[in-house]
Amino acid sequence: MSEFKMFGEQAMGLIVEARRAAAQTASDPSTLPPKYSEMAVQNVCRELRMLDEDFQRTLAIHYARSDDDPGVAPPKPIVCAVTMYDQAMKRNKRILLAYIQSRLDRLRDLYWGAGGALAHLLGNAALRERLSPHEVDFLRQYHDMVVVARAEYEFGDILDLTAGIDVPPKELHVDVRVLKDIGDVHTEQGTIDFRKGQRFQLRRPDIEHLIVQGYLEEIRH
Repeated sequence: MSEFKMFGEQAMGLIVEARRAAAQTASDPSTLPPKYSEMAVQNVCRELRMLDEDFQRTLAIHYARSDDDPGVAPPKPIVCAVTMYDQAMKRNKRILLAYIQSRLDRLRDLYWGAGGALAHLLGNAALRERLSPHEVDFLRQYHDMVVVARAEYEFGDILDLTAGIDVPPKELHVDVRVLKDIGDVHTEQGTIDFRKGQRFQLRRPDIEHLIVQGYLEEIRH
């Protein structure tokens, strides 16, 4: 273990990064997550394997010495060594899981902040370069589950249970103004070419995600 200054040092760096990212998000919810620390994660996994090898080697030494009496209790140095290796492995695993979970939680927040528009989210080059391939796969699979849930629990294509409820809608249709050119969007009323400055009255479920993303502005009367 000579290449590591101490057990858990690499993992601790991941926790510091996760805490710093959480603090930045709390002060500015639009902050993107930091770049996935692939090298640090690999180093922690490598340390886990080395710790496990040391753990198994220490046990093997004890068993080799106690062949004549398998029931003999291991000496204190052996107990201390295997306990240290075991606790170091568990600690590294918990930190790895906490780091990964903190990033997945942030990705879910960004997903809903984009109104569930996966293409819009992954089209953000600044975000995409910060994600690992596994995190991109997570977003795609999460989106697929949301689509299935939305389809299963829509009542008569009227109620979308995945829509935000901070301000519950009073009407099924909503008046909107186009803030940015969008292009063709498929709605229940057909395909609409949204151009900046235009106004429409549309079904809220058709364009809720565009309001959330900032492409449309709801006109309140």
